[in-house]
Amino acid sequence: MITGDSMKNRKIVALKCAIAALGMNCLGSAFAGTFVYVSNQHDGDISAYELVTADAPRLNPISEAKAANLVMPMAASPDGKFLYAAVRAKPFALYSYRINAGTGELQWINTIPMPDSMVSISVDQTGKWLLGAAYGGDTISTHRITASGTPEPDATQFFKSGGSKPHAIKTDLSNSTVYVPHLGTDEVRRYGFNAGSDKPIVEQASSISTEKGFGPRHFAISPDQ
Repeated sequence: MITGDSMKNRKIVALKCAIAALGMNCLGSAFAGTFVYVSNQHDGDISAYELVTADAPRLNPISEAKAANLVMPMAASPDGKFLYAAVRAKPFALYSYRINAGTGELQWINTIPMPDSMVSISVDQTGKWLLGAAYGGDTISTHRITASGTPEPDATQFFKSGGSKPHAIKTDLSNSTVYVPHLGTDEVRRYGFNAGSDKPIVEQASSISTEKGFGPRHFAISPDQ
């Protein structure tokens, strides 16, 4: 039996582990509250919380949504209606959920196979493309997202990144460039992006080198770019 205290401790540990693995998303603005989602890789589920900032700031547990062992990176659609979570254990998969704007609960929609173990996923600014980067395979993939919010099962692109150990992937705010930091080759590779194309990522990239041993992993783009 899990007591309230032990459940709380379990989730605190899961929260710390998931933040370290970038398995965390936060949604607010158009919602009834601000919701935080944490992927629990060993439990194989996703915890939903409401973030309360008034008085005593805290996370109020909402519910858990089932996924699979080693569910890790997550990404939300730009309109905040959908959450996507990648499973890094075989069989590699992507779970899609609809977000209840009133309660923050996740409703499972579907699961599709993924071509590799994705260390990072993101959604482009139009909400029409799901992008993935695989650290172990040095690969990048794109999946078209349908009008219903579910990614199609077949990747429209799956190619070698041109560097070693890609660790994150995201478009800029203009949606014209994709940035992918590469831990193994100490560089950030920059790819052209066209959301109107069946193969939106231009596979030939330019490179921005970092100091040797810097090992770029994660990044954020400022609102003013």
